[in-house]
Amino acid sequence: MKVRYLVVHHTAGPKTQTVQQIKDYHVKVKGYDDIAYNRLIDYKGKVYQGRLDDAYPAHALGLNDCSWGVSLIGDFSKEKPPEKQLHSTIQTLAILCKKHKLKANDIVGHRDVAIIRKNSKLATSCPGDALYGLLPEIRKQVSKYL
Repeated sequence: MKVRYLVVHHTAGPKTQTVQQIKDYHVKVKGYDDIAYNRLIDYKGKVYQGRLDDAYPAHALGLNDCSWGVSLIGDFSKEKPPEKQLHSTIQTLAILCKKHKLKANDIVGHRDVAIIRKNSKLATSCPGDALYGLLPEIRKQVSKYL
């Protein structure tokens, strides 16, 4: 699969949610084969492997065939992520941009999928208004590493 986008998500759950809890929800409730995201980042800035790198993701209907998902654990509808989490997100996105030969502008929020695919049925509020508002600065910071 040729990765063309890195899609930023939030889990919309508590910041203390574990990767195993997220995986269990995705597998047992949503019916996915595995956790949806390729990377997850907790509030302390720890980065976790999600789906294996060679597995087909299930994080963004409409872009699963050409994107990887990076999800921040927590709900960022109103509150911004903690500094450690944000720092790790920038570093992770920069590493993935290099790995997949992407530019910082190839980083999008999950809600952007509906615009990219011109399909309002794909609309979502993810990654939350507070995190989505940080994406321009995140892209700017990522570009410094590229």
